[in-house]
Amino acid sequence: MPSQRLLEQRKADLARKLPEPLETVRGTLVERYLTCGKPACRCHATGARHGPYHYLLTTTAPGKTRTTLVPAEQLGRVRRWIANFQRFKEVSEKITELNTELVRVSRTERRAQGASGSRR
Repeated sequence: MPSQRLLEQRKADLARKLPEPLETVRGTLVERYLTCGKPACRCHATGARHGPYHYLLTTTAPGKTRTTLVPAEQLGRVRRWIANFQRFKEVSEKITELNTELVRVSRTERRAQGASGSRR
């Protein structure tokens, strides 16, 4: 079983991998090609749709999905934010696992100290 000090060091190492919280967004980027409402447009005649248009899909409570059109000049930024959020989530989960392990180690070490103290 790893020591508390080792677990704390692992947490500190993970914390350094966290992205800047202000550079995150939870969601999915979707690419769509659309048919417009103009009957004389080429998209109706040839089936060649307009696009691509990129949308950020985010889920909000209670279970509604919000769709936001992403301008082409913001596309790289939004992709980076989504990747940062995924990394934030993954690292946070690992830190949570280490915190749970810290609770176990602390309890075990306290028991061991109590057992050695009661032998006196």
